[in-house]
Amino acid sequence: MKDTATSPIPPNVAEVLALFTDQLDKVAFPDLSAETLKKHGDQVQAKLKQVQKAEVALASAQQELNASQQDLTALAARALAYARIYAEDKPELAQRLEAIKLRPPKQPRQAQAKAARPKADKPKKDRAEKQEKPAAAPPEQPNK
Repeated sequence: MKDTATSPIPPNVAEVLALFTDQLDKVAFPDLSAETLKKHGDQVQAKLKQVQKAEVALASAQQELNASQQDLTALAARALAYARIYAEDKPELAQRLEAIKLRPPKQPRQAQAKAARPKADKPKKDRAEKQEKPAAAPPEQPNK
């Protein structure tokens, strides 16, 4: 039987396939036999491989899109800086340029998680010192 933790075939279905592979391998019903079940099980495995390849391609395309968006944003920031200098004696254009706020493009969750992690080049001692700061003592209660 296949590893059910990573198999695209549900455990109960895998149990039926195993039953027809072992004890019922010689039994056949109209349009249904061990061979038919195996063929369809193999198709499901093949489809899983297609999905996995597509997911890899999607992740790669998403990274390329992200890089292109970041490049465009950096280029737009430079263009905006040049335009602001150009517009120093053109108040209407300068006002319009000041209204433009550039934000970096959204990163995928994996990239956000990596960016949020503390950098390895910081000494661990510094991080520990920040965590060890004692909390402020609570204010004293007046005696009644």
